[in-house]
Amino acid sequence: MMLKVVFVGDDQSAYPLILQNRIEINQTNSMYDAQIVLITDDTHEAENYLCEHSLNEFFVILDLRLPGAFECARIAREQVQFMTLVVLDKDDSQLKRCVQEGLEITSMWQEPVVDSDIQNELDMAYKKYLKHFGKHGDGYFASYDNNNVKRRIKLVDVLWAEVLTGKNRHILLHEKSGVTFELHMNLKKMEGYTDDFFRISRSVLVNLQNITYLDKKNHLVYMENESVGLEVSGRKIKKITDSLK
Repeated sequence: MMLKVVFVGDDQSAYPLILQNRIEINQTNSMYDAQIVLITDDTHEAENYLCEHSLNEFFVILDLRLPGAFECARIAREQVQFMTLVVLDKDDSQLKRCVQEGLEITSMWQEPVVDSDIQNELDMAYKKYLKHFGKHGDGYFASYDNNNVKRRIKLVDVLWAEVLTGKNRHILLHEKSGVTFELHMNLKKMEGYTDDFFRISRSVLVNLQNITYLDKKNHLVYMENESVGLEVSGRKIKKITDSLK
């Protein structure tokens, strides 16, 4: 298991060099368990590579100015099981499109990018990688559904969950695929499976990794593949904002 780094852009010397140096020399006492596996300015090549290795874990830097960049990002998001996605542009004019298309970007860099930003982003991606695939074992949890069938559920596939009114210790789980099903458990127990599960209210829990947009003004959070926002309680806004940084 290793965090694989992919750079998709025109500047194929500076960015990869900074990333490689950070892999070798960082805040820990050893090299990161990470490797640069692809450097290209061809979005089709990147798209094919990511899809062919979709069961791996990736840190991807993608220049949005390249032809086919949005399609590459969209398909990779659908296929790859774990991906930190950082996009490059000259300004933030494409940010709205990223949100509208549900690309779930981790960060947007406006050039010129300073070395420390690149290093810090890789640090955060590596910590996230360790949290998912170290602390949480194989990345699954299990529970019984309303038919008393034991389900094995992938953490990263969970969008959100809600308490079922009138049913003690039952929740309705919503997955990325659009599938929903009832589970015999409560939100408090579910929260304990991963730090990425966050209670936005007493009755709703969301997966921080699958949030595409936080509307702080209206206290709404938008999940991947969903157009309707979920209401965040007022006392949770600051905490969820800090958690998404």
